[in-house]
Amino acid sequence: MTSEEDAERAQTAAQGMTDFMTRLTKAIEKHQHGQKDPEEEWDEHDYEKFLKECDARTDKYGELLDKYGDSDEADAKIAKEMGWDQPVDPEDDDRPLIEELNAICAEAADKPPLEPAPEREGIDWIRDETGEIHHPLQRRCFESAVKFWKQADELGIEKLANADLDQFILEFQTTGAKLAGALNPIARGFALPEPAFTVAYLKRALDHLHKSQAALEAVAPRNLLPETMVVEARKELFEIREGILKLMDELRGRS
Repeated sequence: MTSEEDAERAQTAAQGMTDFMTRLTKAIEKHQHGQKDPEEEWDEHDYEKFLKECDARTDKYGELLDKYGDSDEADAKIAKEMGWDQPVDPEDDDRPLIEELNAICAEAADKPPLEPAPEREGIDWIRDETGEIHHPLQRRCFESAVKFWKQADELGIEKLANADLDQFILEFQTTGAKLAGALNPIARGFALPEPAFTVAYLKRALDHLHKSQAALEAVAPRNLLPETMVVEARKELFEIREGILKLMDELRGRS
C-alpha cells in the first residue's frame, strides 16, 4: 500500500473508534437516564455505581459459565438467567454495539497504529521497546509489578506459599490492568468518555493498589522478602498511588 492509502486506513480506523465511543456514550447516557434525572449530569460516584453493576453482571456471567459449561444448551440457560431471553427493544439492545466494537477492533488490527500528539509524549503517552503506546503511569505500574513478581519467583514464591505474598503480587498486577483500561485510551488519542468516568475507573485501580500495599505490609514483618525489596516495593507503590491521585485531581478539575 502507498503511504496515502496507509494514512487513509488509519483515518478510517480512528473515525470508527470515535463513532463507537459516541455510541458508547449514548448507551451510558441511556443508562443514566434510567437512574437519575435526565437533566442531571453524572459524577464519579454515579459512574462508580455503574461500573460496580457491570462488575456484578460480569461475575454472574462467569459463575454461570462455570456452572453450565459451553454448549448450545448451556447458552440457552445462561441467557435465561442473565435475562437475555426477553424481548429486546431495538433502541435498548447493546448487542449491535458490541458487534460493532468487535468489527472495529478486527479491522483496526490490520491497520497502521494511530499516532498520538507529539507534544504530549512523556505526559500522556510513551512507547515501549516494541513501539507500542502506553500511558506512562500505567507502563510504570506494569513494569514494576513484573519486576517484583520475577524477584519473588527467584526467591521461590511457590515454596513460600504465603497468601499475603501472593496478594501483594496479584493486586499489583491487577492495578496495572485497571490503569490500562483507564489511561491507555488517553495515551492513544481515542475519543474519551467524561473525566468523571475516568476518575471512577482510576478509583478501581487505586482500590487494588491499596490491597497490594496492605499485603506487602503483612509480609514485611515475616522476613519472607529481603528488606531492600520491601523498601523498594513500598516506595514504588506509594509513588504510583501519588501519580493516580494527581491524575484524579486533574480530571476533576476538567469536570
